[in-house]
Amino acid sequence: MAYVTGFFTHYLMVEDFSKPIAGQGPETERETSIFFDILVDYDLSLEQSFPKGYDIVPLEMNEKNFPKRHGEQGRQKATFKIFHSDLMHEPGEILIDMEELGFRPATIRELCAFAQKNSLSIRRWFPLAALASPWIDRKGNAHVPVIGLYGDRKTPFLHLDLTESIARGGCNFLAVKQEKAD
Repeated sequence: MAYVTGFFTHYLMVEDFSKPIAGQGPETERETSIFFDILVDYDLSLEQSFPKGYDIVPLEMNEKNFPKRHGEQGRQKATFKIFHSDLMHEPGEILIDMEELGFRPATIRELCAFAQKNSLSIRRWFPLAALASPWIDRKGNAHVPVIGLYGDRKTPFLHLDLTESIARGGCNFLAVKQEKAD
């Protein structure tokens, strides 16, 4: 199931619908208000979860560098939302917006499941990053998984991007609805 409630005033075609649905208006200026309900299979290996048809998956994207996080087991339905940053905002502000609206940053496995299910309809939101799966290289630089189309490429690809690069703006961030504690 997917539905549209705001931010983008243009039409969005989602795989689960036979016709486009129009948006209505933003809750905050940095979130899309478009939700996607997707089943995430956390039992797949990281390599098995990579979206089909994507190019260039770096060798650093492996189970050692991106182990499963607490609670990532079995098949679970997740509600996704995309938050947008621009040159005026830091990713830290996006994290605050996510938390205030009951969301948390997505992990690499969630990004892969989201990309696999919505490979064509999400291209307008590239690049799209998963902030909950940082990786620190040998030089101490922080990277996060990102999917995108760059340059003349027609095929999207999964790669690692420096967090300072995505902080410069123009990146989108995938978030997952947090479960309410009883």
